[in-house]
Amino acid sequence: MHYILDEQDALEVVNQVMEEPQLNEGQNPNNAQHKHDMDAYNSWKKKDSTARGILISSMNDDIAYQYEQFETTNAIWVALKEKFGGTTVSKLRQLTIKFDTYKKVPNKPMKQHLREMSNMITELKKAGYEMTDEQQVQAVIRSLPDS
Repeated sequence: MHYILDEQDALEVVNQVMEEPQLNEGQNPNNAQHKHDMDAYNSWKKKDSTARGILISSMNDDIAYQYEQFETTNAIWVALKEKFGGTTVSKLRQLTIKFDTYKKVPNKPMKQHLREMSNMITELKKAGYEMTDEQQVQAVIRSLPDS
């Protein structure tokens, strides 16, 4: 999605919101600063419209319906990120519980077991949960069968 928005020169609106410039009381609408502000706003608005169209049109209808109500690309992006991106507290909790309770299956080779644990450690790191080497070693030992 970043690539498509960048190609359409609309990527910047993902993280940017602008409000239409208002004239102060007694301010001349032909004022150079106001014209400059309006030009910047109109440029942003055009890019935002393009980006919103790209995002909405790339979604399935049932999902698009939920996001059409948002007025800016930024609002859509934030909502999508909350729903589909990043790691929520509950997801982080699930990952840590899975890692902490993971046990080696007797018929599974040790190499595969360690690879799976390594993958879980990587997932936890991506979620912002860092473990020391000692914690990782303890978790591997804890995951091994008693005998």
